[in-house]
Amino acid sequence: GGAQSLSSRGEVWVPRRRGACESSLCDSVSMPAIPPGAAAGQMTMPPAECNALRALYTATQGASWQMVTNWMSNEPCCNWHGVQCSTAKCLPGFCAASVVKLNLDAVHLRGSIPTALEALTMLEDLSISSPYLDGTLPLHLVHLTRLKRLDISSSAVSGTIPPAFSGIEGLSSFRAAGSMLSGTMPPEICADVRDQIKHLNVRRTQLSGTLPLACHAHAAMEVLISSQTKMSGTLPPQIGQ
Repeated sequence: GGAQSLSSRGEVWVPRRRGACESSLCDSVSMPAIPPGAAAGQMTMPPAECNALRALYTATQGASWQMVTNWMSNEPCCNWHGVQCSTAKCLPGFCAASVVKLNLDAVHLRGSIPTALEALTMLEDLSISSPYLDGTLPLHLVHLTRLKRLDISSSAVSGTIPPAFSGIEGLSSFRAAGSMLSGTMPPEICADVRDQIKHLNVRRTQLSGTLPLACHAHAAMEVLISSQTKMSGTLPPQIGQ
């Protein structure tokens, strides 16, 4: 019915797996993600990506993580706990691996998000919830142009949501519930039809103000959770439909 009330990424090449990349379209086909333990031992990735993971380990006190399986070892980086890779590009006889998902929710990261993560240019899912993760949302995350899901829930990450995040055109899910984010929602987040945030969870944050009018104009948003914030105003009835 009516309005709803609102209360608050040179390259390293590896032998392809049998049957993979045999098509002439090999260079343009995104291969399925490699599930943990499935031929992952043969997979490697561009050195810059491994270096980015090492930088994350160092910046967030990796020695104190709850789960550190294979991290900083001689195992391929694709075998490290929480790292999921896919074969993203192929040449005759070879396929390259890149990080597409990084899920470190349960390891208890301590410190702030390092700039080096911008080397993970094929990353689609970044989940780094930790009550000990602090600092602010770094602008360098804008370079992760394939990012679809970002989760910093239950963290001590503070500051505002950078307007430049509108440059991550594929970002469809942003979860920051229980973080220390504050300020208002930047209108740029919904500035044009390419910005397709569908799931926004900012529950129990210090965000204030209203949902930008630009977000009202696009029907992409399906879920908005903003309880226990300082946000106010009304929502268009099409949200959630």
